[in-house]
Amino acid sequence: MQEKEYVNLEFDAITAVILGGVSFVGGVGDMGGTILGIILIQAFNTGLTMVNVPSFWQYVAKGGLLLFALTTDYIRKQKRERSAGSIHEKPVIRKEVYEEAFASENRIT
Repeated sequence: MQEKEYVNLEFDAITAVILGGVSFVGGVGDMGGTILGIILIQAFNTGLTMVNVPSFWQYVAKGGLLLFALTTDYIRKQKRERSAGSIHEKPVIRKEVYEEAFASENRIT
């Protein structure tokens, strides 16, 4: 292998990891998804090479794939926040209930 073959592998690595389900902001993802992302990006690269796509257009296609992966990551993050927000909302306590509970604690018996 020549040196030139290892150029821009970091772009493929980031794309593969995000495509595999790891969140760009962190905290979500697993090794299985990362391996799946690596397989997908390698198949994508091989397919582009097999149909003789020029290298400029390969980079454009990889950029489009990265944008797709980031968009789906953003949408998943929004869904997680919406579903978590309904579970972790602060309970609303009516004023009467609060005053009654506070008054019962301060009564001298």
